[in-house]
Parts: sequence; structure tokens; C-alpha cells
Amino acid sequence: MKQGNQFHIESFFKENYSRLFYFAYKIVEDRAAAEDVVQDVFLKMWKQNIVTENEMAAKSYVYTAIRNTSYNLLRDSKSKQKFASAYTNNQVEENEKGLDLIIRAEVIGQIQRAIEALPEGCRTVLKLAYFESLKNEEIAKHLGVSINTVKTQKARALQLLRLRLDTPAFLLFLFICQGG
Repeated sequence: MKQGNQFHIESFFKENYSRLFYFAYKIVEDRAAAEDVVQDVFLKMWKQNIVTENEMAAKSYVYTAIRNTSYNLLRDSKSKQKFASAYTNNQVEENEKGLDLIIRAEVIGQIQRAIEALPEGCRTVLKLAYFESLKNEEIAKHLGVSINTVKTQKARALQLLRLRLDTPAFLLFLFICQGG
């Protein structure tokens, strides 16, 4: 890819991989297949030297390519033939679902950036509490700190996230953390 005004594919891949993986995973419902779909789309872009002028055009292209590649994968899979017939009968419904998944993937990307921007202590406690489902006592033992420190760091992390995220993104974060 050309540099300068052109959008650089490698940095785009690194910055957007997690949300694109999530989008593919929600369609194919298989981690390995979702990883393959995302990597195949980027490999195709690289091999065909697909150049885009801006990030929005790149996102539009990549989300469409991932959606189409995922649907093709499912259509080709004998274990997912039920989906293929449902897809052809319900294209409008699936397109709406795809748009919802894109929006959710983008919000999850926003949440991930906000979490990574937290101070290290807050970030560590937040990940252990909400993503590894450890209790305060377990976190305190794991980190070698007091339970009060864990409670303080967790409260501070949530307060900082509430400030950094818009309300829908923060609510989605809470929903995801509760297993939704």
C-alpha cells in the first residue's frame, strides 16, 4: 500500500482486528472460522493491492467483505445448510442484523480503547473482575494488595470509563460484564 494520503492496511488491521473478529464471530459462531475470515479478507486486500483513501471507506469495504465471506462460509458448510435457506428467505432481516453487529462491534472497539487508556492498576483490576470473573478477595490475593485497594481500583475504573464512554457504550460494557 502506498503511504502518505493512502490508508495503510497494516495499521488498519492492527487497530480494527478485535472488532472485525467480533463481527465475523457473531455471524459464523466459530472462533477459528472468524479468525480465518478476517485474515482472508485482509490477505485479499493486500494481494489485490486494494487502496482506499480514508478509514470510513476501508471500514465499509472490510465489513462488507467480512459479511459476504462469512455468509459464503456458512452457505458452503453442510452443517449450516439451515442457515443458507433462512438467509435467502430473510435477506432484509439478516441485513438489519448485520448492521446491528457492525454497530455493536464499533462500540466494543470504543470500549476496548477506553479500557486500555485506564491507569494500569485500574485496568488490571477491571479485567480480572469483569473479564476473568474473579471475586475481590481473589483479585487481592492475586495482586498482593488489600481488598479495599481492589474495591477502590474497581470503583475508579468504572468512574473513568463512565467519563470516557458515551452512555450507550458504557451501558453495553455493563451488559457484557453481566454475561449479556
